[in-house]
Amino acid sequence: MQAGHSEDLSDNFQDGAFYSRFDTRRDSLSWQNDLRFGEAQVLSFGMDYQTDRIESSDDYAEDSRYNKGYFVQYQVAFGRHGVQAGLRRDDDEFFGAHDTGSLGYSFNLSDALVLTAAYGTAYRAPTFNDLHYPASSATAGNPDVKPEEAQSYEIGIRGSHGWGEWSFNAYENQIEDLIVWAGSRPMRPENVDVARIRGIETTLATVLAGWDVAANLTFMDPQDRSKANHGHLLQRRAKRHFNLDMDRQFGAIGLGASLYAVSERFDKASNTDESRMPGYALVDLRSEYRVDEAWRLQVKLANLFNRDYETTQTYEQPGRAVYFTVRYQAI
Repeated sequence: MQAGHSEDLSDNFQDGAFYSRFDTRRDSLSWQNDLRFGEAQVLSFGMDYQTDRIESSDDYAEDSRYNKGYFVQYQVAFGRHGVQAGLRRDDDEFFGAHDTGSLGYSFNLSDALVLTAAYGTAYRAPTFNDLHYPASSATAGNPDVKPEEAQSYEIGIRGSHGWGEWSFNAYENQIEDLIVWAGSRPMRPENVDVARIRGIETTLATVLAGWDVAANLTFMDPQDRSKANHGHLLQRRAKRHFNLDMDRQFGAIGLGASLYAVSERFDKASNTDESRMPGYALVDLRSEYRVDEAWRLQVKLANLFNRDYETTQTYEQPGRAVYFTVRYQAI
């Protein structure tokens, strides 16, 4: 059983004067039970509950909502084969019940190589802001926006060796009513009737000179398949992503660094030159001190080189920043 509470309290200023306030709170509760039948079979089932609330200087048509979820999953291994099947039902306060499921299969080609295949369906409800963001000259919510529904297919192979691990996966996601914020004055959420995302993802993990190294490279073709923009890239989605993490432990002190790079993207579905946003690369540094088995002091320096970049036009992302964390984990 797990319970959680989170808060995001935001005061916004323009030219030094108070502009708006958005305070959001989320409470969650989940329960899962695993039943094991011998060494090769596991049946998992449970439920989760989540409620969101918002208080703002602007008036929202709705200021709270809940979602209840129920799930069951079965895993079995026999010989070189493995099967995983799952079902889930979400009951959203605004959109009612939606059912999703997944089916996965694995085959051990050898002690070091595993072939995998998977199929799944997905559902995502619009957020509070998607539906009810107060209308202004710049932005507005859209109470008519629909939930996303998707199907995904994936096939891959992974290897585990003395020097490290690697994987190669190819996938396709077919999405109906993809939610995007589009237009201008005001910008508001809309549904893309049909979207198709194809991609190849590779991962590599090893140890070099005492450092744990993990790399991830993704090539993606995120296409808008609607009539108006058929064949264009989906808004704000890049075709290439690269991530590199390096970590090492020196007794009670841990050091780490990350590199994240992404190619260009377009802010508008029309893919016009004026909506083109250049790619960027970011470097983060981190460190932690393990006081004992339960307590850790952590510090992170994000965007080390203070790069200017945007993931949406006119919305500049944070520059160099330092984050301090005190973490306690008893289990």
